[in-house]
Amino acid sequence: MNEIEKIAGAPVKCRKDSAGKVVELWIERSRWARKTPPDTGRGIESINGMSRLLNEEGGMCCLGFYSRACGVPISTMYNICSPSQINLLPHEMKWLEKQENQDRISHDGSELIRYNDRSCKDQMMSEQQQECHIRKLFKKNGVTVQIV
Repeated sequence: MNEIEKIAGAPVKCRKDSAGKVVELWIERSRWARKTPPDTGRGIESINGMSRLLNEEGGMCCLGFYSRACGVPISTMYNICSPSQINLLPHEMKWLEKQENQDRISHDGSELIRYNDRSCKDQMMSEQQQECHIRKLFKKNGVTVQIV
């Protein structure tokens, strides 16, 4: 087992349909790299390391959990911020690709990053609101998310 595999830890829990497409994904709070709301008394800070698909501490943002479930190699995910930095996305992740008049990633992908990382205008949302937005965006794209 190489160093990155050690950092990544256990596989991501997911359920796939008969065609092999991820239809249900479990995001583990203990490994979820995200920003906290300021009402925690700690101010805004990162939980489980920097928000990356896979960071140096083994934490993953919501799209990191999804990327890993879809079979993106751990070495490809390591220390990058967005699926837009992956050269060959698995077919089931195509909904995240850039569309016309968008920057590097689809609107839904951009929104997932926004809610995971609590952009400036989202700093005050509760953890429940953050999780609800993330669930809705994945559901819109055919993936039921459980946050445990």
